[in-house]
Amino acid sequence: MADIKEESKCLASLAVFRELYNNNRDIYAVIGEFLKEIISTNGKHQFSLTEITRLLNDTYDFTIPEAVIGTSLNRFGKSLTKNQGIYTVRDTETFKVTGRLTGNHIKIQNNNETIINDLISFIESEKNTELSDDEKEKVVHSFCSFMIDESTNQPYSEFVSSFIVKEKKDAGFIERLNTIKEGVVLYTGLKYNSNLNELGSWMTELTVFVETEILFHFAGYNGELYQTLFNDFFDLVKEINSKNQKKNGKKLIHIKYFAEVKEEIERFFKKAEYIVSGRDKANPSKTAMTSIIDGCTSPAEIIEKKTRFYELLKSNGILEDDFAYYYSDHNHKYNLEDQELIKAISERTGIEIEDVYSHLKYLNFINIHRKGISNRGFENIGYILLSGTSNTVLIAWDDAIKPEGNVPLASTLNFITNKLWFRLNKGFGQGTYPKSFDIVTKAQIVLSTQVNNSVAVKFDELQIKFKNGLLSEEQAISSIAELRRQAKRPEDIKEDELQEILRSIDENSIETYLKEQELFKNKAAKQEQENERLKKTLQQLEEEKRAKEAELLDEIRRKEQENQEKERKIQEYRLAELKIERKKRIRQKRVKQARLIFLLIGCASIGVVLYYYYNWVLGIITGTIAGFLTISAFFGFDYKALKKLFSNDE
Repeated sequence: MADIKEESKCLASLAVFRELYNNNRDIYAVIGEFLKEIISTNGKHQFSLTEITRLLNDTYDFTIPEAVIGTSLNRFGKSLTKNQGIYTVRDTETFKVTGRLTGNHIKIQNNNETIINDLISFIESEKNTELSDDEKEKVVHSFCSFMIDESTNQPYSEFVSSFIVKEKKDAGFIERLNTIKEGVVLYTGLKYNSNLNELGSWMTELTVFVETEILFHFAGYNGELYQTLFNDFFDLVKEINSKNQKKNGKKLIHIKYFAEVKEEIERFFKKAEYIVSGRDKANPSKTAMTSIIDGCTSPAEIIEKKTRFYELLKSNGILEDDFAYYYSDHNHKYNLEDQELIKAISERTGIEIEDVYSHLKYLNFINIHRKGISNRGFENIGYILLSGTSNTVLIAWDDAIKPEGNVPLASTLNFITNKLWFRLNKGFGQGTYPKSFDIVTKAQIVLSTQVNNSVAVKFDELQIKFKNGLLSEEQAISSIAELRRQAKRPEDIKEDELQEILRSIDENSIETYLKEQELFKNKAAKQEQENERLKKTLQQLEEEKRAKEAELLDEIRRKEQENQEKERKIQEYRLAELKIERKKRIRQKRVKQARLIFLLIGCASIGVVLYYYYNWVLGIITGTIAGFLTISAFFGFDYKALKKLFSNDE
């Protein structure tokens, strides 16, 4: 895409601007570096202030006022002379450049192109479709608008913010974007401050009127991040006031709120009383309401919180406006509440006519205080509205309300904090920046705002459907619970929830959720039926299992009995065998003993015969042998066995 370079040219210029400033810490010197580059590369030897201003702004996509550029040109001294409005280069060496600035500009622009291409790829992945060239141009425009603090109500702004949150762990990526963001602070400071000689101090009185949401930021009702943003702004205000009180004995910057804002606060706390008493439901998109009712169980506790809230404002010098002449004849000429204007703004912005009127009212009050003059620079405007409502800011920046070069009637915490920071010449590189400078913080705020706006639309639609009887109480309660889950404070925006956040922003109707809810119920009913079927199946299987287990147990018991019977018979058989073996051994022993007896008798008989009839010596020998046999028979003879041997017992 060739248009990427042209569209994002300003971003690269701002990054270069910031880097030069960080090295020089002098705005005029920084502008001088750009002027050198322009004069040298374009071969300019003579030029008018208007010509060189146009050339510089066109080349780098700036809108730096002529007065600022004129002062920068005067800083070149004798190297550049002026005669009848025409500047002449006298010392070409002074304007001789190396091209380093241009080279750095091209390098940064190429890096930006890579970032934008990655962003387009991210969007195509999330949307699961390829973007057309026209859609890609819208993406580039949205990214550039995001970076230079223009309206975030652009197509694809939610994807831009999601992309930044997704890549927040990439330190190099975030550093490049924050460099651009810091360049924006410097650049916008130039746009709204024609006299840069007074940088480092605030010299004029300024009354900052704040809306309800800003006051809730201060109290912490909208979360820690919003409270930090307000405190960054408030710390600068206190620094300015403290210095001037020591010097002149008075404050220069005053913070006030309109009587109508107080009425709005009163209604807000009254609604909180109704909610805790069960007479109303909290709008999930109103994070402040969630904080107020948190921990409260009775209207008395809400009243106590309201009292502490007003005490907080008063103790910090934030007071109710007592001006009573907004609708006087004298101020009628500054009135912005014109029906034709309201209608035109409504058509351009898409905001309902009734809402345009309600937002325009506060802008009208500011215009009356300024007496219709808004082109004197930020330090001389005298009055400004600090708004936490995106529609108020959108209307305030409408071309019919804010012509080019004018200071807007209303702006954001980010805008005013940046202007005060620039005016006080705080600089960069010190690591003590306001939280509003952080690009990830801005991305979280944008996503949080868009999510909660989507939740608000869905809640309004939900209420209408419930009142018309199109929703049951059960459906309404479950829908509110889902919307409450979707609502996010900036610090609640997490990387792992980006897809869900983008989906909730895209689904800007409660109808989708109700359809999903109905689908879920049908799925739940089917699942319940399936669960019941599975339950019965499991019960049947369990019964079959128990039956099989019982059958198996019976079989095991039968087998055990059979085995026991077999074992018994084996034991009986073994005992019988042992009995037979024992009887066999006894019989064998009896036979041996009988043989000995017969031998003894035989020997004794032979000995007697020999002794009496033949030779007494042989008789003695035979008797001796018979004696040995007798002794052997005596010690080894078993009389019981002999008895059994001759008995008929088994």
